[in-house]
Amino acid sequence: MKAKQKQILWSVFYPAVILIGAFALWEISAILAGSEFIFPSVESTLKAFVSLLGKGETYAVLWGSVYRTLISYGISLVVALVCMLLSVQSLHFRKLITPVVNALRALPTMAVTLILAIWAGPRLAPVIVSLLVIMPTAYASFYEGAMAIEKDVLSMAQIDGATKKDLALRFTLPLSVIYSRRSVSATLALNLKLMVAAETLAGTARSIGHSMMLSSIYFETATLMALTVITVFLSLLMQWGMYRLLVLITPSTGE
Repeated sequence: MKAKQKQILWSVFYPAVILIGAFALWEISAILAGSEFIFPSVESTLKAFVSLLGKGETYAVLWGSVYRTLISYGISLVVALVCMLLSVQSLHFRKLITPVVNALRALPTMAVTLILAIWAGPRLAPVIVSLLVIMPTAYASFYEGAMAIEKDVLSMAQIDGATKKDLALRFTLPLSVIYSRRSVSATLALNLKLMVAAETLAGTARSIGHSMMLSSIYFETATLMALTVITVFLSLLMQWGMYRLLVLITPSTGE
């Protein structure tokens, strides 16, 4: 029991030290900058943070970005899982999808966002951009997870009469999710950050990115920093929530 309590204390101690160090560095940087317009203090940012939370519009802005993030993330996961299953089942499909994935990874995000903002509009463009980035990343994670499955497990299932459909849906699919759930949950945090960046470029109304852009234009640096802190918090919260959800719906592997 004491060992477990000690482990919990250490798990809290290290993040606390990092957090205190970050705030100390932040305050020192603000003092050296000598201007709230260049680098706001922790106090000014905290005041802006409280002010944002007191406005109903802030929650509409946050929900707009989170909603678009969940939409693009959900579509990305479904497409990535389907592509992974087809890649495992078919060598021809794997050879076909590999160059597509590599091409999507090489796309310049900024240029694609600006082009899509013209073609699809400022609301839809960030969703498409995030999907184009997250889908290949999720596919690679799922495929790597599928390759980590022990061949003996699949061989035994085949001996017991499992069909290709059974192998795909009852073994490959759940096991690949188990082996990749850490990286897949981290991808959700990446998705939110991509969404905010794309919203900034596309000028998406009622979004975190657009609010950041307006704060920058009007030199509301404290508000910009507060929005950044909120985005970081949301990213960590969404990543943690996604991981806990995957742990809940998939069997334990002793992590």
